[in-house]
Amino acid sequence: MNHQRSCIAAVMSGVLLSLCLAVHGEARSSAASEEVVFGNAGVPLSGTLYIPERDVPTAAVVLVHGSARQDSLRMTALAQVLANDGFAVLTYDKRGTGKSGGVFQDGDDVAAFTLLAEDAAAGLRVVGGHPRLKGVPAGLIGISQGGWVAPIAASRSPDTAFMVLWSGPVCTLGEELHFSAFAKKLQDFSMYTYAAEMREHMRSVPHRADDFDPRTVLSNLSLPSLWVFGGRDDSIPVELSVSRLEGLIKDGYPDFEYRVFPEGGHGLDYPGKAPEAYHFMIDWIRSTAAKAAPQSTTHDRAKSAARERKR
Repeated sequence: MNHQRSCIAAVMSGVLLSLCLAVHGEARSSAASEEVVFGNAGVPLSGTLYIPERDVPTAAVVLVHGSARQDSLRMTALAQVLANDGFAVLTYDKRGTGKSGGVFQDGDDVAAFTLLAEDAAAGLRVVGGHPRLKGVPAGLIGISQGGWVAPIAASRSPDTAFMVLWSGPVCTLGEELHFSAFAKKLQDFSMYTYAAEMREHMRSVPHRADDFDPRTVLSNLSLPSLWVFGGRDDSIPVELSVSRLEGLIKDGYPDFEYRVFPEGGHGLDYPGKAPEAYHFMIDWIRSTAAKAAPQSTTHDRAKSAARERKR
């Protein structure tokens, strides 16, 4: 199962790179880059912080990885594209990969997710403590497995201003594995075409003693959060995830939002449409960050940036 999930995440990593190229062409960052080393649980984590050189960052984001080793290395192309669009971005080598220390977390359980979430929370502290990012709203972008990890990180970081989950499951581990094993056997899968078959299949999810349900974490969060899904995603049960989100929203979580792009796969990788999903995401972050940033702080940062431009 872990091998299957690693293959999925490796494909998604390539999809995100293609997305970056589709949106902006070859990634050429106009942002300054700064190598950083931070730690968690005695393990050094190596990353790169991108900050727009002359403009005031709209927001700061920490990228939270998918499950595969290939996906765990720094998502440089995505970080540079986001930086070109005005965001400060921290991306880092997942523990046990690249220049980061520690042991790669190959398990799908609460303990592994919690450790990875604490790494991401440590990254948020790096962003929050940077002198150029004081008062800049900071949030998380969780990708695939990061959709389980990022909410845990947010729950440990009270200053988190927002969260984006890109193909992030709102279901248990057991439900995701049960769904993907069946959906990948279906030709030209779509959540709409195979809705009846998948609902019937999902009635028989095997019990897992170590299962993880993200709703236990989400129900204790109160921050603007966006889930971006693809209707042809055969890795996570999008229909079930949407149903769970709608339940949370009705139960008093109005800051939770979602958007389904009907022809998108797990990486929202449908021809000519990936930029639409990307731009929807960054527009949402800009709007959310504008509401989160104190006006006095925004004004002060704008004056500071103006002074820098005059030098």
